[in-house]
Amino acid sequence: SEFSYTACPHRSAKLHTGIDPTKQAWTKATQLKLKDYFIKQIRAYMKVSTPKVTTVKNKPGSASTPANRRDMNGWKINKYGTYYKSEVAHFTPDTPIKTHYVGPFRSCPVSGVLQPGQT
Repeated sequence: SEFSYTACPHRSAKLHTGIDPTKQAWTKATQLKLKDYFIKQIRAYMKVSTPKVTTVKNKPGSASTPANRRDMNGWKINKYGTYYKSEVAHFTPDTPIKTHYVGPFRSCPVSGVLQPGQT
């Protein structure tokens, strides 16, 4: 297979063929349909024209819905396209761990350090 199993190819397949490879069979016809879509896009760029974007509409208004859209498994999708679920859990580390105010990214402001043995 030319596609690796990451979110990007799955998302492309779902948008441009209407098939979700995580839930439906990934057929040769579906693979060719996706390839054809990208080839048409590349050809349009090569002709210096604006390509016509085609997506399969699974639900009305999903592309224009603001932050916090949901998929069928309860995951929320923020304005950056990141999937997330709100969780409540307890964790006791055995090494110091930096915690952040806004998110898990190192670019987010640090709120403190969770010491070994703390919950």
